[in-house]
Amino acid sequence: MEIMLVDDDQFSLIGINSALTIRGHQCSTFNDPLRAVEEYSKEKYDLVIADYQMPEMNGTEMIDEISKKNPNVKAVLLTGFIKEFIASKGAKIPYYPILEKPMCDDELFEIIRKLEDEISNEQKESLENG
Repeated sequence: MEIMLVDDDQFSLIGINSALTIRGHQCSTFNDPLRAVEEYSKEKYDLVIADYQMPEMNGTEMIDEISKKNPNVKAVLLTGFIKEFIASKGAKIPYYPILEKPMCDDELFEIIRKLEDEISNEQKESLENG
């Protein structure tokens, strides 16, 4: 799976990247959400994993921008402030999974496995219908 990782915290990027590459995923890391949005247009990614709290543009804003280019984007949002995030969003909770930092790698791997199944099913349906 081709994964875009976006977090302004270099240590988080290194840790998540290491955990995912050990599992066989190809990762591109970005510490600038604006650059990540720009690069998303140039490359094909199966999944975007983004931190919520970043300068210039938060994770939900970044995913919203990417979804303008690809409405079917698969994404996971990471935040160290889940209660505050949910309280600030009210009824407008994003459609993608949200994980609290620090997170257990197994939680992330389970979400990725489910998204891989979802992508595989979408590809099968596309072949059957097209």
